[in-house]
Amino acid sequence: MNRTERVLKIVEELHASVLSPAAWTPALENMVDLFRSAHAFIATDVPGRPDFNFLAASGVDEKEIARVGSAEAIRMAGPITPALLPRGTVVTRASLWPDDDYARSDLYNEILRPIGGFDCVLFFEQRAPFGVSAGACRPANHFDSTEMANLQTLMPHLVTAVEMRHRFELAEHQSRSFAEVLDRLASGVILTDAMARPVFVNARAARIAESGGLIIDDTGLAGSSQAATHRLGEAIMAVAADTAFGSRNLHLERPSPRPPLLLTLMPISRLGIAVPGMRAPRVAILIDEPDAAFTIRFDVLAEVFRLTPRESEIATLICGGRDLAEIASALELGLGTVRHHLKHIYEKTGANSRAKLVALLRGFADR
Repeated sequence: MNRTERVLKIVEELHASVLSPAAWTPALENMVDLFRSAHAFIATDVPGRPDFNFLAASGVDEKEIARVGSAEAIRMAGPITPALLPRGTVVTRASLWPDDDYARSDLYNEILRPIGGFDCVLFFEQRAPFGVSAGACRPANHFDSTEMANLQTLMPHLVTAVEMRHRFELAEHQSRSFAEVLDRLASGVILTDAMARPVFVNARAARIAESGGLIIDDTGLAGSSQAATHRLGEAIMAVAADTAFGSRNLHLERPSPRPPLLLTLMPISRLGIAVPGMRAPRVAILIDEPDAAFTIRFDVLAEVFRLTPRESEIATLICGGRDLAEIASALELGLGTVRHHLKHIYEKTGANSRAKLVALLRGFADR
């Protein structure tokens, strides 16, 4: 395989790495061959988000990778620290750090000499919100202009692959976080596409379905009868087809003597949230069991709405049906103090009435 073919092969593997991180390995292995180097690497830096950083390499083991990426090695790096490299331009170590000085440096003798890192061809690119550095190193012989041109050719493909992978990882992270939030709600939540096929089902909705009245599978949702299934499917498609349409309420009968399930359907757009990483959700279905016992989670209220312990306590008592005078007596507070706390609760939760506050808080209950 000639150099041009190898460059094209690396580009192909970089594109594959967007969807399969394992593809970084063959891409870096081919970079080692292309540059006749001891090792090749690619690293990212996302300020404030170390969980999104990664360092991948070929020709070195995990222990050596950890040493190269350590804070001590970065401190030793001197003029080849990514922050000091010219942006978007391929350079060699020799052009930044003279051979004699480099050969005496701690970085070379303690970190890079054992892994064959005398000369390196490098680049660094800043692409908000992250930086990308990549290169190849070998134990002897300087890199020539042809080799530098090869890395310059690969550079935009490396940066694009990292950028796309970062966006996928961010979407996956947001999707996981979003799912975790929905799973903490006491109400059942189902997100469906326009054809009533479930995209997401939270834990509460799955438990409700086990009690009867609602069937959930990959093909769609169904009620306990053909008529109920028809009404549910018709309502989902109507809401999905018209995002300006308000919420629609529906009830699904359950085995007697339990009361029916209460469903509220609304377009996803009305929730004011993005749902990355999921298959085109169009409709959110909130499900409640009127006869389910519940207990408001004190700690969850404080975390989600940034309520103080006292505000959380008062909000919980309000949801339990206590009036302000009863709350003042129970907590040994003045009525004016309780009203003052309630004002802050309304401001933090966005509820502007007791009824709306209770409806909101019921969604944060253990049942």
